[in-house]
Amino acid sequence: MLTGQATTLRGVSSPDETTVIIRLTAPRAAFLMKIASSQAGIVDRETVESDPEWWRTPNGSGPFRVEEWLPDERMRLVRFDAFHAGAPWLERVEIPMGSNAGNSFNLYQAGELDIDAVPYDSVSRALDPSNTLSDEVAVTPSLGVFYAAFRTDAEPLDDPDIRRALFLAFPRDRVASLTFDGAVSAAPGILPNGMLGRDWAIEAEPYDVEAARAAITASRYGAPANVPPIEIYASSGSLPVESLRDVVRDDLGLTIEIVEPDWPEFIEGLALGRFPSYAWYWGADYPDPENIIWTLFGEDSADNYVGYRNDPMNALIATAREELDPNRRADFYAEANQLLMSDHVVMPFYFDVTYTLAKPYVRDLEVTPQGIIRLETIWLER
Repeated sequence: MLTGQATTLRGVSSPDETTVIIRLTAPRAAFLMKIASSQAGIVDRETVESDPEWWRTPNGSGPFRVEEWLPDERMRLVRFDAFHAGAPWLERVEIPMGSNAGNSFNLYQAGELDIDAVPYDSVSRALDPSNTLSDEVAVTPSLGVFYAAFRTDAEPLDDPDIRRALFLAFPRDRVASLTFDGAVSAAPGILPNGMLGRDWAIEAEPYDVEAARAAITASRYGAPANVPPIEIYASSGSLPVESLRDVVRDDLGLTIEIVEPDWPEFIEGLALGRFPSYAWYWGADYPDPENIIWTLFGEDSADNYVGYRNDPMNALIATAREELDPNRRADFYAEANQLLMSDHVVMPFYFDVTYTLAKPYVRDLEVTPQGIIRLETIWLER
């Protein structure tokens, strides 16, 4: 369908105007989560065929309709009275965009916004009990993780002792507490706590610089001076990676070179698997470990940007895909999470946390772990 080689999508049929039937080739436990996401939204065929920019004024069935969208100024939404769950309380929502959204934290404090996100550098001030804003902040642990991933087939990271040395020498938990002043959560593994209703404990070796130096000695390089520079590709402003670079330089004598290409080049390089290692932020598209474990490290995933291959991992993923019992699925993914960390192929730096400001008259605000504000539930007490 996407390449124009087919006119119909095999396995999908529509017997009537309100029914879509999708037949799978195998059980897939996370399938319902996937079709509940925006990427699987059903759109009006006539609207799509009549205008190549139909998405600017979409004919949707959500709680609000787009009344106006000026990308550099604002978006205005109006209530859709025929919404299947009942018309929302709010008649309209206006969202500033472009230059109008600059310094939104200041706009909120000036009373020009009802809801706003708190930037990380302002979290401590917003949460300060002496600040009146502290009573207006909703804190939501997020399903997003900032991490670095390493190829196991590119020098010098193809040597497991070099990867292990990086982990032993860098106290990752301090990224959350020191670099971000506690505004984010420490990430022991790649799976955010709360996903599938559990915390994802990891057994890991403790921070130990001497053990890291011993790992370098045990590597095929024998000494730090023989280890080639480690290239980590990252988008701009990657503070955790800069901390990693400085620590291993000072304590181990290893060189990390941070390469910051422009955004299109970075995305293209990821997709083509050009980078020996990379660092970036991944927010789960749907709240299931599959979207992180399989998407980023599954052998058959297009988003496995480091080309990771591990037979036990693939077996765990295949079993978890078809397991419908959430507790058993969680056990499989916990094992996969541990395997990734034990193989030192991924270095999670922190889990994201969302801080949302809302005026006292904003009621029933709901922010999901994916950072989505449920506008249909909000009402204003005036």
